[in-house]
Amino acid sequence: MAYAESGLMVILATDPTFPDGWIENGNLLAQAGPAPELLIYDPAVMNKRSVAPPVLVWKVRVTDISQVQVVEEVYVDANNGDVVAHETLIARGKQRHIWDAECTDVAEETYVLGEGAPGGDVGTSCNSWVDPQACRLYKNMGLIFDLFQDVIVSGTGGLEGWDPEVTNDLTRGSIKWTRTTCVPGYQEALFTHAPRIVFGWNMATKDVVGHEWTHGVTYYAYGSSSTDFTNQGAINESFADIFGEFMDLLNEDLNLDEDSPDEDSTAYRWKIGETSDAGVIRNMANPKSEGHPDQVNGTFWNSIGQMHEMAGPSNKTAHLLAAGDSSFYGSNYTAFDIDLDTSIKAVANLYYQVIVQDMMASDNYEDLANHLENMVIEFVVYDNNWGIGVYGGPGPGGNGIWDSSEVIKVQDALDSTGLWTF
Repeated sequence: MAYAESGLMVILATDPTFPDGWIENGNLLAQAGPAPELLIYDPAVMNKRSVAPPVLVWKVRVTDISQVQVVEEVYVDANNGDVVAHETLIARGKQRHIWDAECTDVAEETYVLGEGAPGGDVGTSCNSWVDPQACRLYKNMGLIFDLFQDVIVSGTGGLEGWDPEVTNDLTRGSIKWTRTTCVPGYQEALFTHAPRIVFGWNMATKDVVGHEWTHGVTYYAYGSSSTDFTNQGAINESFADIFGEFMDLLNEDLNLDEDSPDEDSTAYRWKIGETSDAGVIRNMANPKSEGHPDQVNGTFWNSIGQMHEMAGPSNKTAHLLAAGDSSFYGSNYTAFDIDLDTSIKAVANLYYQVIVQDMMASDNYEDLANHLENMVIEFVVYDNNWGIGVYGGPGPGGNGIWDSSEVIKVQDALDSTGLWTF
């Protein structure tokens, strides 16, 4: 039986008890050391949406001869030799690539910046660059990758499902980006399934870059919908806002947009696009300030409303969990943690696990509410039975433990924004 990864082929035996630990197929090798293990594999443990039954498997390490291109744990059905599942052991690094369309058709774009660009480290000024906007885009791409790679520990910047065969210059975890310069005032930023992310003039700010990257995460996690005037589209936009703003807030001391106002001012917190040419387009702390609802069925709510506007209730839910609110419709809501960064990281882990474990493209706000409640309960159960941070990362509250107080906070936030009542 054959197993292929990234265009490489390895031949596995049904019973992987190899005499010297290797099976050779041309220049490629299947490694049996560590020794193969006979296990019971339950697909539901890895993916709760799976309905496949548990199966007896051999777990075997598979690698190419260099142990660089392919290093995988492969689970082989002990009865029929089929590959049941596989997971990479290689943590992918950043692969940032920027093209400039210069107001022309994207087919005529020019490659301007790639991974390892000199002077591209975060903390250095972009103003000395010939193209400071490309510089900022490059740095902000690195920051959102780091959020998913280091804070959430997802391994590939959140893009586990990114197809390495889409274009021959892509590997998992990299994206082809295009900046359309045009003229000041061209206020577009969008994710396409090419894969490509396009930015207009002065649109590649931290929160906007994080927003568009997250569209890639949700699309490859569960096939998220970008259809306008749907509840599903609103959820998709809200996820993008949440992680874009989280990335912005966790790095607010890094003023990469030197020609913009001071981004670490509290006046700029929880606002989307505040330092871009588009200006503030959404406010997670106060959606109604932009004419968007902060509750399902509340002021400005429209069940078939535009998806960016109807993201308000979900955005406010995440804001309540991360920052709290002392006077939201007359009630006081306490954040996960008194330290904003700790709180944000906990909420980020909660939402990320919901995205990759539970969400389906057809889910509405009530489904999202149920997923959030069930997931935080799972975090608590895992911490109490298997150790701190085993699932969901370190918990908030100063002790690193997820406990029942976080469950109550999630339930209160969901009640307050009406996600359960959709």
